[in-house]
Amino acid sequence: MKLPREWALISALERSFFNFKIIKETLSVNYYQKRKPLEILQQSFTSLSGVKVAILGLAFKPGTDDVREAPALDIIRELAKQGAVIQAYDPIAVENLIQ
Repeated sequence: MKLPREWALISALERSFFNFKIIKETLSVNYYQKRKPLEILQQSFTSLSGVKVAILGLAFKPGTDDVREAPALDIIRELAKQGAVIQAYDPIAVENLIQ
């Protein structure tokens, strides 16, 4: 998974001698939280190739159709790279993924 584009902004601002420790820590925690489901699957299977994985909820926030920068999308991309078979469902946001 790639790091969020916010890291580039923080890096630029740090060159101006600002300290963004809290923001950096928050972004770091958010990044590694997205990795957690992948780590669990990788520990459970020798290979994810052909493994069926259900993803329930695609939106950035429950009850919305906003999929911009949704964590589920990064997880789906990584699972697809590793050959997993993905079944994704979100009663509201699924239309935004099809478009």
